[in-house]
Amino acid sequence: MREATSRIRPHDSLLEEDLEYERVMKAVPVITEETVPGLEDRIKARILEGRFDDVVRKRPLQDTKSKQSLAQIYEEEYTPTQTGGVSGEDRDGKLKSEYDETMRRWEAISSKLDFTPKTPKATISIVANVSSTRLGSTLPISSTFASMLAPEEIYERPAIDPCAQGEHSPRQHGIN
Repeated sequence: MREATSRIRPHDSLLEEDLEYERVMKAVPVITEETVPGLEDRIKARILEGRFDDVVRKRPLQDTKSKQSLAQIYEEEYTPTQTGGVSGEDRDGKLKSEYDETMRRWEAISSKLDFTPKTPKATISIVANVSSTRLGSTLPISSTFASMLAPEEIYERPAIDPCAQGEHSPRQHGIN
């Protein structure tokens, strides 16, 4: 038997079938004529006993309009929990004194951290007018003045450039 395609299968044929499959949620009890009278008897018994499983209210319900806004009411509830029960003026004064103390300590520390030494004073020294030969030469003792010259200053260039016959340019051919 092969898979049925939409052309082979009759229209809405699956609606007539009773399919069984696993359900994730708890099965709902089937209400029959036997279970209904038992349920009604339990409800009547609770009403006669006065057992109404009502929600117990945490605070009384107020039906009057408040003079404060909702934000002010929340602020009054929230502020004491954050400040530890200290009022606004006392808290501000305490914060101001703590801030002043912190700033005083910071100034003392930052003056040590950002230390800059005093600028040195310029000193002028006068040197006697002595010839440079007396002060000493910067050349090593073993070197001569000739060793300080460039090769062009030591050797003379020849009058004719030394090059082979094939290296001459057409202009130089006329000269040689």
